[in-house]
Amino acid sequence: MSQWPHVTGLGKIFIKLAPLLAAYGPYVENSTHAHKTLTRLLQTEQKFAAFVSERAGGSDFKLTELLFYPLNRISQYSMSFETILKHTPRKHPDHSRLSRAHGMMTKLYNFIQESVTVSKNRAKILECKRKLGAYFEVRLEIPNFMFLSITCSVCLLYTSD
Repeated sequence: MSQWPHVTGLGKIFIKLAPLLAAYGPYVENSTHAHKTLTRLLQTEQKFAAFVSERAGGSDFKLTELLFYPLNRISQYSMSFETILKHTPRKHPDHSRLSRAHGMMTKLYNFIQESVTVSKNRAKILECKRKLGAYFEVRLEIPNFMFLSITCSVCLLYTSD
């Protein structure tokens, strides 16, 4: 480690970058729906499945996996900053900025995890609504409610308030 180059400015760059990464919010909120839609289309639409397969061109990556790469990137940033901080002396000129950037990336990672949970919850509620909607009109898009389960074709909900 004593031979590693002396680099400063990484913390400053990520502090400037962090607000831009908040754009991940809408992407994350739609990720569950996007994944389910893509999976359904790949299974039911032969032309679409052939198109996706052709475009993959023998790649090891599946389109369904690529949807989650941006989300994984944020967790890698947080873990990388944690590692960098472990090996950066407190007196290093960039230590405080690295620490702040690590905090921002960790906060963003936690926000993304929460958004994924909300997205999955929304998908479950919409699925329940789709199943019940055939029998009667149902309004399940209620703020602060979380999906618990479907029991005997009825959604059980609770409020976090």
